Amino acid sequence: MAARTPRQIHFITGKGGVGKSLIACALARRFVEEGDRTLLVQVHAKDSHAALLGIGPVGDDVAPAGRNLWTVNLHPAQAMREYALMTLKLETLYKAVFENRLTRTFLRFVPSLNELTMMGKLWFHAEERLESGGFFGGSDQHRFDRIVVDCPSTGHALKLLSVSRVLTDTIRVGPMVEKTRQMAAVFGDAGRSAIHLVTLPEELPVNETLELFAALARDKTVHVGHLIVNQVMPRIFDERTEAALRRVPDGTDIDAVVAAGKRRLGRERLEARELARLLQAGKPLIEVPLIPESPLRLTHVQRIGTLLGELP
Repeated sequence: MAARTPRQIHFITGKGGVGKSLIACALARRFVEEGDRTLLVQVHAKDSHAALLGIGPVGDDVAPAGRNLWTVNLHPAQAMREYALMTLKLETLYKAVFENRLTRTFLRFVPSLNELTMMGKLWFHAEERLESGGFFGGSDQHRFDRIVVDCPSTGHALKLLSVSRVLTDTIRVGPMVEKTRQMAAVFGDAGRSAIHLVTLPEELPVNETLELFAALARDKTVHVGHLIVNQVMPRIFDERTEAALRRVPDGTDIDAVVAAGKRRLGRERLEARELARLLQAGKPLIEVPLIPESPLRLTHVQRIGTLLGELP
């Protein structure tokens, strides 16, 4: 058998409310259970991972959250501070420069600086080595085998992912541009990074997913991996039962039962139509069944993780 070459970085995004955080947590749990050292990342968001995974609050610093699992919530100010300290080396020098009122005012007007610093921190963790915990040094092994990034919703995710390309297209020379090119090369390497789009089997989320897919295909900043459809209802109507239901006239003694069946049939037909539209994108499709329980907990996350086995 060929040696397994797992993809290191997995971006997860989708329209708000489709369950992308659930999918990100499920994928991270699957990697952990396979023995991979896994970093689960939120991007400047309210912590939604702690409750799903049954762990403590996710903070601004990378912290262990169990065997083979680390978590972090990327925030622009913290990412900028870490970058500046790595560059300037001294805390006192950082405070003198970056906590200066005029400097802070200037930085607020730098386009996409927040996105760039957060992607830079993510790149740092992708390149971090195991033995020394350093950057581009020490062991040949990466500190993290897998990185799962719970991205913002579709439009913000596209801005976040395209910031390195925009910067290198705008500014052609200088050390910052060279580092940004290296960062863009890592995120643009299909063997190392991919983005997976999460949607519901409904018209508006599918429309937005297909629009994002087209934008990513044009932009070519990151490879599109899988389309993941959340909350898919199990099919209970085959062609024979559908035909039988349609022959039952309205107004019969079992009218309420027939009406309920027809509503369910309508939903199944809607989902089948939207799934067919997604299949036309030509990307692998993973269906995650509807879980009619609330709130969702670690057991649900682990169950969904087993369904994500197709992701390399």
